[in-house]
Amino acid sequence: MISDDDTIKIDSARWAKYAALQDEPYLATQFEERLLKHTIELAATFRFPKNVLKVGGVWTYRTDLSKFNQDDLLDGFDFSDETYGILGYYFHGGDYFDARYPISLTTTLDRVRNTVSVTPRFRIYNRNEMSEFEWNLMDNATIKLKPGFLDLMLHGSIRQNFMSREENGQDVDEMEMDLDLSAGAKFQLTEKLSTECTLGAFFNYRPDNASEDYRDIYGSVSVNYDF
Repeated sequence: MISDDDTIKIDSARWAKYAALQDEPYLATQFEERLLKHTIELAATFRFPKNVLKVGGVWTYRTDLSKFNQDDLLDGFDFSDETYGILGYYFHGGDYFDARYPISLTTTLDRVRNTVSVTPRFRIYNRNEMSEFEWNLMDNATIKLKPGFLDLMLHGSIRQNFMSREENGQDVDEMEMDLDLSAGAKFQLTEKLSTECTLGAFFNYRPDNASEDYRDIYGSVSVNYDF
């Protein structure tokens, strides 16, 4: 099917060949799903007085090698992946290339240990001109208020994701953001017995999808014993 100046032209011979298959119970069968994913990861660690810096990169490529073992009826049609998607399975629709670059810095002092990390991520899809950019910032701190008995634990993280794609010929942009904050205390009651109490809040911002937008308050208490 070809569209030219608002005039639709149809390859009548090809259309007749396709229409002749309308009484067939199926066009293809014996589907075999085969997904291939390769991941390469590199990391480097740099040690300084009271600080440890880690820098890394993770690259992932996913491709679809699925096929129908019985598809003789489709010989000669040379359908595009998008057309196969309309018929039931979008070949290579989930293919993507993903790149992440985690960076973290851990600082250790007499009574304080803090780790801050940031991870930018990029992903490019094979379908609908879709792409993503995401960044994560996280901080975990442990403060020894009374060494050997009471530790204060602080946690904070924020994630923001930007996605763009093409839908019905239009560019669509979406954004989502998560914020997680918590504070806790660890009591070392004996050499082997300890307990932890945590109180936190989670904010799930979805300005482009109101049904998934929510706020959550959580708490936990745990008792640990080392045998």
